[in-house]
Amino acid sequence: MKKDKIDLAIMQCYRELYANATPPARFDDLPIFDKESRFFMDYVLSEKEQDKIIEQTMKDFKIEKHLRKAFKTTIILGCSPKYM
Repeated sequence: MKKDKIDLAIMQCYRELYANATPPARFDDLPIFDKESRFFMDYVLSEKEQDKIIEQTMKDFKIEKHLRKAFKTTIILGCSPKYM
């Protein structure tokens, strides 16, 4: 699987997570490149909803089964909204 496709899937997943977070936000407008920022702590989303969005993203982008655990871990340990 190409890295570009996985990178697109990761970005799309974050967009969906923040669109569904409380408060909702546009991920592309957040300070993701500011190393000092902890913006993600201001947003909340239930674990169940996060799992649903991650699973749907993997399905939409046809992430191969052997890469799914790594994909999910990347999302959760990245800048995803905190769990409710």
